[in-house]
Amino acid sequence: MANSIGILGFGVVGKSVFKFLSSKDSDLKINIFDERDLNSQELEEINSVHAQVFDNNSIKSFINNSQNFFVSPGFKLKNLPQDIAQDKLLCELDLFSKYFKKNSVAVTGSLGKTTITSFLANFANQIPDLNNNFKKTSAGGNIGLAMLELIEAQNNIDLAFIELSSFQLKLNKFYAPDIAIFNNFYCNHLDWHINLQDYFESKCKIFEYQKEGQYFIFNSDLFNELPEDLNAIFVKKLLNLKSQICCISKDFDNTLNKLSNIGLKNFNIFSIERSPVAAGDDKGCAGVNNNLIFNKIINNKLIEQEIIFELAYLPNVSFEKNWRVILATLYLLKFNLNKLKDIFLSQENFYSQENLKLNRLELFATINNVDFYNDSKSTVYQATQEAVSKLAQNNKPIILILGGLSKGVDRTPLVTFLKNIKQVKTVFCFGKDCANFSCYDSFAGLQDVVDAVFKIMQPGDQVLFSPTGSSFDLFKDYKYRGQAFKDAVLNKKMG
Repeated sequence: MANSIGILGFGVVGKSVFKFLSSKDSDLKINIFDERDLNSQELEEINSVHAQVFDNNSIKSFINNSQNFFVSPGFKLKNLPQDIAQDKLLCELDLFSKYFKKNSVAVTGSLGKTTITSFLANFANQIPDLNNNFKKTSAGGNIGLAMLELIEAQNNIDLAFIELSSFQLKLNKFYAPDIAIFNNFYCNHLDWHINLQDYFESKCKIFEYQKEGQYFIFNSDLFNELPEDLNAIFVKKLLNLKSQICCISKDFDNTLNKLSNIGLKNFNIFSIERSPVAAGDDKGCAGVNNNLIFNKIINNKLIEQEIIFELAYLPNVSFEKNWRVILATLYLLKFNLNKLKDIFLSQENFYSQENLKLNRLELFATINNVDFYNDSKSTVYQATQEAVSKLAQNNKPIILILGGLSKGVDRTPLVTFLKNIKQVKTVFCFGKDCANFSCYDSFAGLQDVVDAVFKIMQPGDQVLFSPTGSSFDLFKDYKYRGQAFKDAVLNKKMG
């Protein structure tokens, strides 16, 4: 460890790193830089270990007095002083990779990663593996425990499920999870990243350092979601990958051809369509629909096939794409998926777990035969498109509420999409960034838009709160925003 280290950003993660480093090496000199003025409690904590604080007026001194620099995820690298060499930058994952000795599964993607991570951690705690042994699991990263807290708690953990953002992955140089999941990719966070390629390559850091015996899971839709230049980069990375590639697809034949044509020979496909049966197969899986099937490909030939789960048992929570990733991951971890089926069959037991349904298409109230859905977790417009598409299947009118900050992303494609959904009755927008939604009625605050909804809603309507942007224009985070919407609706009901 270097004799001196500078911490850029003294937020939640910066404080966690400060506490961790000061406990590991009492001789380490810690320097702290933050663009805001620190409060008295923060200064007292810093002074207790004789660390030094630098402000905007002393940034050069901060740089000169630090041998390496830990960058908090919230600190925009665009604002990084040019005097700091890239090879001097450290991140939370560097520490996690060095000190965490247990198995881990890491999840990233533009949307769905929180759902997948929380579901995985929850179910892995409840069902045994194929040897009927239970594992102690924990969620971490952006949910559950902070990564450095996982290090301290690892004696009581067998397996960690970690949600990772592009901010956390950007500077990763070592961390290689046992299973890496790249769920999807959409334009996002261009207010933080230099460009779209920088955002994409940051996401790819989740699998780039993997070794043999580890797994990389991605959806075949990723090929369609990526522009041509990023597709070429992704293919090159796949060809250089040492871990086992696992692609989830609804179309086995097309995916087999696609992966073979780009030059891959050995890989796995999780499919849900009619798949050919390998010679000598005795499992009888050919011609079976609506099942998730594991297919092992060696030298571009199918050598093993197994039905792993009947999708008809899935609960009507979240989206089937997310469930496929969850099931594939638990299968690779050798959990007993028949026990998971038992949980789903006990609907009361499943829905009683509040952390499994909050903020992502959560039906939280029915008032005068109008259903209210909280989808505050929607911070990209593609998430809102999925939510609208799912509710449209109910064939009932939809009143949609948009809002939040765009994060530098053009959200006008959503307007075009909504014009083609006949079930969309009305669209409202609220908050400080409604520029892309000028064709809709807009409101300054959340209460105003809820009042407008109650004036026009009719029995049979569905009200969907799915902002498409980050919450920081008006709220601390998406959870506070979701709760504020629920409170406004329920208070209106009582009034």
